[in-house]
Amino acid sequence: MPAVTSSPMKPLTDSELIALSQVLQPLVGAQLQDVVATKGALGFAFYHEGAMVWLWFELNPQCPLILQEVGPVRPKDKTTLPLSLFLRAHFEG
Repeated sequence: MPAVTSSPMKPLTDSELIALSQVLQPLVGAQLQDVVATKGALGFAFYHEGAMVWLWFELNPQCPLILQEVGPVRPKDKTTLPLSLFLRAHFEG
């Protein structure tokens, strides 16, 4: 998946939003398996076509970024944030 970025401190444009939706379209119907929060990122693990697919949202305001990785990925600096607890409680599984 190509990285999807936006200009610093600006919202996504229409064309960036369309590109992002096209990149994420293959994950429609995938099941959320895990939510991981780190100091500067939020990761979502989806089970899709027999593999774990991770979507990582880098939360840096100067350079927001969305990355996709396939396979087992576990960060070392995992933290528990209220947002990750909420997402696990209401969307995981």
